[in-house]
Amino acid sequence: MKISTRTRYGLRIMIFLALQEQDQPISVKVISEHEGITIKYTEQIIRLLKNANLLNVFRGAKGGYALKPDAYKATVHDIFTLLERDRSLLKCLEEKITECSHKKYCSTYKVWNGLENVITNYLSGITIESLANKHEKKLEKLLQTNNVVRTL
Repeated sequence: MKISTRTRYGLRIMIFLALQEQDQPISVKVISEHEGITIKYTEQIIRLLKNANLLNVFRGAKGGYALKPDAYKATVHDIFTLLERDRSLLKCLEEKITECSHKKYCSTYKVWNGLENVITNYLSGITIESLANKHEKKLEKLLQTNNVVRTL
């Protein structure tokens, strides 16, 4: 299984926004620059996050995006399923495949299905809020160690 850049970047955008003030909109340009993602790709990802009702939109010259309060409880699995096109390890594990023609006789189906369940359960147990908190603590420790000024 490969995780697409859209999913990796989307998760990073969510964490970045979780570290900001809830009522302070952050522009696409700032998000893009901070995360090292092109503005066009950032806009595409933000559109998907907004359409999933995870972001508040602030219009105007000082507009931008902020996480909705419920978005802090979103899990990595939620973001993964929202942004990833190929969500299963194998075609036979995809939800839309009702029956694999080899399933009855496949000696490895249960192995791959079990692995997919482990991955799903793991990603479902990690919230945006917990990732943001861990990242913030990591940043604070780095700043203390290196006497660096924090910029977000």
